[in-house]
Amino acid sequence: MALHAVVLFVALFCGMTSTRADLECKKLSSCSCQMNDGTGTIDLSPLASKNKDHAAFVQPVDGYVYTYNPCTGVDYNQANGTCQAKDNVAVCQVFDSGKGKGVSCGAQSNATFIAFHDNKAGETKVNVTYKGGEGTRYSTVTLVCIDSEHTDFKFIAEDRPGHYSMVLSSSHCCSRNQLRRKGHNHNSMGISGHCGGSILVIVFFSVLVVYFVAGVLFQKYRREASGKELIPNYAFWSSLPSLVKDRVVMKR
Repeated sequence: MALHAVVLFVALFCGMTSTRADLECKKLSSCSCQMNDGTGTIDLSPLASKNKDHAAFVQPVDGYVYTYNPCTGVDYNQANGTCQAKDNVAVCQVFDSGKGKGVSCGAQSNATFIAFHDNKAGETKVNVTYKGGEGTRYSTVTLVCIDSEHTDFKFIAEDRPGHYSMVLSSSHCCSRNQLRRKGHNHNSMGISGHCGGSILVIVFFSVLVVYFVAGVLFQKYRREASGKELIPNYAFWSSLPSLVKDRVVMKR
């Protein structure tokens, strides 16, 4: 009976964790994708600039100005160094604090979406990568789901030559059900993601502790046992390593 419980726990936990490796956000447009875990669609269109002459997000960094506009591209104009929200460029780098040449760091038409589970943060995120910039330049914008009316854009670094990393945090970076669950239980993926595995682990070990404590007390005060006989079902637990070993050998 106990062996069956252990096997069932391992199977359920592996099933929970394996779904994370299968996460996908299918591209619908240059600024939207559909999650395959049932949480819905991520749509960045509400964040796109309404002014066709300016990108939605602009950040000066170390003598450069980086601009990003989801959905509609920016006009890559080397002559005057401007990045206007008109054409195909998603991310633009302008030299000399906006007074110099503008360089394309990724095109809207080449946007790709990759969903992943951030184990450290305990939530699901999506990377939007824009390739097709000048030379080999390309950019990755990490979409972070937050339950807030505030939107934050941050340039992180040119983490390797020609690759620019940024983070966009907004409620519009959430899929529909992801935001609903986040608002209710402060977990971006609810039971179906990281939280489900965590709850299962907590329940399993809680039951295990209660089982051993109650078993020891029963053995001591009802059966007046002592030493190793205090352990409930001692014969089973002492034989468990050999049972596991035999099962491994059989599978080989």
